[in-house]
Amino acid sequence: MASRTISTNMSQIDEQAELRTGLFMRALTLCKLGFDLARQGQGRALWKSLADPQLSSCSEAEREAQLLRLKSLADQMSKELGALKGSAMKVGQMLSIYGEQFLPEEVNLVLKRLQCSAPSLAWSEIEPQLRQELGEKLMQLSVDEQPRACASIGQVHHAREVESGRPLALKIQYPQMDRAVRADLKVLKVLMGMARALGQIPNLTHLIEEVEALLAQELDYLREAEYAESFRQAIQQNPKIRGSFIVPQIHHQFSTARILSMDWIDGDRFDSAEVADLSEARRTQLAHALIELYLFELFEFGQLQTDAHIGNFRVVRGSDGVEADRIVLFDFGATRKLSPEFMRSYKRMVRGALYEQREEVLAGGLACGFLREDDPPIVRDEFFKLCQLVLEPFRGGKTDAKAADQDASFEPYDWKSSDLPKRLADQLAAVIAAREFRLPPTEVIFIDRKASGLYSLLTTLGARTQARPLLERALSEPDRA
Repeated sequence: MASRTISTNMSQIDEQAELRTGLFMRALTLCKLGFDLARQGQGRALWKSLADPQLSSCSEAEREAQLLRLKSLADQMSKELGALKGSAMKVGQMLSIYGEQFLPEEVNLVLKRLQCSAPSLAWSEIEPQLRQELGEKLMQLSVDEQPRACASIGQVHHAREVESGRPLALKIQYPQMDRAVRADLKVLKVLMGMARALGQIPNLTHLIEEVEALLAQELDYLREAEYAESFRQAIQQNPKIRGSFIVPQIHHQFSTARILSMDWIDGDRFDSAEVADLSEARRTQLAHALIELYLFELFEFGQLQTDAHIGNFRVVRGSDGVEADRIVLFDFGATRKLSPEFMRSYKRMVRGALYEQREEVLAGGLACGFLREDDPPIVRDEFFKLCQLVLEPFRGGKTDAKAADQDASFEPYDWKSSDLPKRLADQLAAVIAAREFRLPPTEVIFIDRKASGLYSLLTTLGARTQARPLLERALSEPDRA
């Protein structure tokens, strides 16, 4: 099949690589990374000393040397994990999110590359997977050989239904990915245990377990199709958000457990010049829609699309003053269901943070599993400050530390000038310094993952939001049964 280029606003993926499905080669690569991690590390204190220089007894020159070694290792990890794809790449992506709690910013920025890009797989390896999964149905499609997007377990190709001419997006899982994932997880668990025993890293067993559960779900494209349809129906039934979002329709006749077919919808990336050139009013409208969707997922729908990185969204521009701009939602493989019991406690914590009710925040934090009964007062104090900081955009107006004490509840929150990510990282370091490092509860890992992606999107938009009324309305809704 000849390769064709189809006009699109989506970025082309030029870099290609062979997928390492050989179990020995994958294990060898992971083992090499593990030994490099152990060789370069200098004990658990290194993580805290780099996160907070005040905790370090080493000189500035020694600290800079440690940082350079870790940056070099992170760069190596980013390249190797990106080539391996699968669970190995997913671990790197999640480390880049939660690494803010125990890695210096310079190192974390390197790992964050895994959220934005990955080398594509050659067509010669993808086409056999298509033929195996679709059989004779593949004759009904004309598929562009050039991938339009790549991720940890699959890549997206543009296709067209021959008879109708309808454009489709084919999400194609990499061949033998389920086999590679099982092997990766076994090796990763051993490596993490070794590194933990040597005192090189915090205990990340819980993180690996979450990656394992998440990948088992993401490998099943038929389950993702069910989540996509569920979101599509829920959004259409909600008058507050149905005019702001598009969920592509799934085409089941061309879908299997390893192939997901849906409507192809052209749109602009959030970081594109086209979106940047929109008026502030239109960008703010898009931002408010994203916040409304997030609150709907949390407090009403009870299902959270947790993979909110910039590649999973597009903007379909409307006619200014005639038709509203809309946001296209892709990729529901990482959807997480939230239990009503947990959300009642989480809601209590959020409400307390919004209205600065310390005891409510702490009670909710205990019920959710953030805090423990034996946590000392300093841990509770720093945790309360962290919760208040997370909700800063919902109080409005406070975009830097200097303005933090001002009463600006009714001013728009300026995402473009906000230094909130840096202050959140600083406050996380303060929480970690006050106690032994531990990962947050399972549900919170995914909520934070979503919030991190949302805040990044809002910052990219450079919008000015007034989100307090949106949150107050969401908190006033009856709890889900």
